[in-house]
Amino acid sequence: MSNPPAAGNSAFYWQSSGGPQYDKVFKGFGIRGDFDGTVLTLGKNDLSDSFETSYFERFAVINQKAGGTVTEAIRLNFVLGCTFVNSRFGCSANGLGVNYGTALRIRQACFNTFLTTDFGNGERGIDFTDFGSYGNTFIGGGSENCHWNVSIRTPLATRNTWIGGRLALWTQYAIFSSNGDSSNSCVFKNIAFNNGSGPSTKVDPSNATGVSVQI
Repeated sequence: MSNPPAAGNSAFYWQSSGGPQYDKVFKGFGIRGDFDGTVLTLGKNDLSDSFETSYFERFAVINQKAGGTVTEAIRLNFVLGCTFVNSRFGCSANGLGVNYGTALRIRQACFNTFLTTDFGNGERGIDFTDFGSYGNTFIGGGSENCHWNVSIRTPLATRNTWIGGRLALWTQYAIFSSNGDSSNSCVFKNIAFNNGSGPSTKVDPSNATGVSVQI
């Protein structure tokens, strides 16, 4: 990307001119950027359109910016019923605990499936913020080389489920939920936690609202 946008903006917006968009298929390609902003945003930031029932396979989005204040690989705005398969989203990490950016920021997403898809090399692997995000399922895949592999910073992120896969190589905690739903509705089942010689505590004990780990 030779001419990145201004800091805080997105290099690519996939959105409609008005109303929802359906049934897109994206296979076998990737987007790489290096700037203080978001490489790819699905849907408008004001949530005035929706991105629905679309399919992504062998799809990679990387933002390798070492620094920045709003560095993100991919952002989901009002994404519904989509499927991501064998895909990868990541930012910048040196493998020694110096991590930047958010691999996947979820502002509003519901009923999506992430199958053997990886989120890592950043400050946050998966980050739920802002609006209602529920009914999402993460099967296999995982996150590594992050300060926090999974971060939940909105009480409107509820009934999301992780099954199998791994959370690994965190510098702070594998799971951080500073403002989650109080009903323990974000469930982690049969996750392989592996942090090598790093911190052994999986869930931040001071920020564990709405989290249930079942091993």
